[in-house]
Amino acid sequence: MKTRLSLLVLSLSLTLLLFSPACKSLKEVGKSGKAVATLNKTKANNLKFTTLRMNGRGKAQFPGQDMSLGISYKIEIEAQKQIRIRISKLGLEGARILITRDSIYVLDRLNKRAYCSNLEMAKSYTGFDANFELLQAMLVGDFFPIPQNLERLPDKKNPLAYKGSEGGTDFVYKISSDLLKMVGMEAKNLEQNLNTQLIYSEFSDEAGQKFASEGEVNVFSPQAASFSFKHSKVEIDPDNISFAFKIPDNYEIVAN
Repeated sequence: MKTRLSLLVLSLSLTLLLFSPACKSLKEVGKSGKAVATLNKTKANNLKFTTLRMNGRGKAQFPGQDMSLGISYKIEIEAQKQIRIRISKLGLEGARILITRDSIYVLDRLNKRAYCSNLEMAKSYTGFDANFELLQAMLVGDFFPIPQNLERLPDKKNPLAYKGSEGGTDFVYKISSDLLKMVGMEAKNLEQNLNTQLIYSEFSDEAGQKFASEGEVNVFSPQAASFSFKHSKVEIDPDNISFAFKIPDNYEIVAN
């Protein structure tokens, strides 16, 4: 159990970082006015909040190690400032993660270890500088494109597909023209052997806004892994919210 939960915590942190390159301003999008309008409307439809709390259940799978693990989670976000994630199994908190604008801290409660890293760690996996805004966007299902230029793919089916490249990584974004929300994204970097896919499969209405309530992250390479999630409760701007995070004195501190 200790080994499995520790692996889950570190894998989740790495997966979050994998999709955290710096976003640049979108200068030209597609070739038609309609393509530009759809993406601009989708970006304008991003979730608006000051604080956010999400409760739910998830499942992590690591095919290469023949391992599967179900967990419960609580995610609290202070917009543009910090994110706290608590991971539990059988009602007991096994890990706590704090993400700030420049650092990630992970408490592995089962093994009494604290992992500390700055967001620069992501650059070694992606070739990009890490960016807090994009990480927040991915947790809430917002559209936050990375390449400066996107081109609409010719397939006219819904969802609409747009592609672009940045820093050697090819990106494909899938946009629902009905919801005006991003429903999928894939990143491939052949040189670095990276291939990761994000899918939002369900959306719900919260305080009059569309919110991604169910989805999954699939890592195909360099090591196969996946994490599916389903929120059971979402609160926008709740009255009481906490970002308490303290490394106990008896924990071993591991710096990356």
